[in-house]
Amino acid sequence: MFDLKPDFQERLHEIEVYLDFLDSVNSHIQSGLIGQDESHLKIDPNHQKILHSSVYLQLYSLVESTVVQCLGALSRAIENQNVKPNQLSEALRKEWIRITAQTDKDLSYTNRFKYATELYELTSSSASISASKFDLIKHKAGGNWDDKKIYKLSQRLGIILSIDEETQRSIKIPIKNEMGPLVLIRKLRNDLAHGKISFVECSENTSVNDLRDLTNKISRYLLQVVISFENFINNEEFLR
Repeated sequence: MFDLKPDFQERLHEIEVYLDFLDSVNSHIQSGLIGQDESHLKIDPNHQKILHSSVYLQLYSLVESTVVQCLGALSRAIENQNVKPNQLSEALRKEWIRITAQTDKDLSYTNRFKYATELYELTSSSASISASKFDLIKHKAGGNWDDKKIYKLSQRLGIILSIDEETQRSIKIPIKNEMGPLVLIRKLRNDLAHGKISFVECSENTSVNDLRDLTNKISRYLLQVVISFENFINNEEFLR
C-alpha cells in the first residue's frame, strides 16, 4: 500500500513553520522588541516584504514536489506489480507508447526507427514494465504547474481527481489580476526566477494572514490530489 500523505505533510509543515516565524517577527516589531533604534536587530518594511516573498517560492516547490511524488509512486507501483504493457489501463497504455516510442518528439529518421524498434521488442518479449523505462517523472511534460495543468495530466493518465466543491471553488476564485491561488504562485515564482520583479515588489501589500490563507487553499487542494493518486494506485486502477 502506498501512503503519500506523510511526505506531503512534512513539506507543508516546513511552510507552516516559516509562517509562524513571520508572525513572530511581526509581533516583535509591533511590541518594539526589534526594529527600533535601541535594538540590535533592525528590520524595515522592505526586509519584511522580502521574507514574505519567500513563501511564494516555498509554495510552488510544494506544488512541484507533490506532482513528482505522485508520478513517482505510480511508476513504482506499476513496476512492483510486474505489469506488462497489455495489462495497463487504456490511458496508461497510450502514455507508455508515447514515452517508449517518443511520439511527441520531432525525431530524425534514425531515431524514429530506433524507438519504433524498441517499442516492438518490448511488446513482443512480454517483458514487465520497468520504472526506468516508464519514468513518468522524467516525461511529465511539465513545469509551470497550476490546477489546470495538474487536471490535464491526471486526465491523460486516466486518474479522476476527487476535489470537493468548496476546495475547487477556492482554487478558482481570483486573488490578484484574475489569477487563482495556483496560477498566482506559478506566475510569481516565474517572475522572480526570471528577474521580472523584485522580492520587494512581489509581496507588496501582502500580510502574513494573506499568505497563510493562500497556503491553506493550496494545501487543501494538493492534499486531495495526493489522496486521488493514492487511491488510484492502491486500488490498482492502472490495470485494465
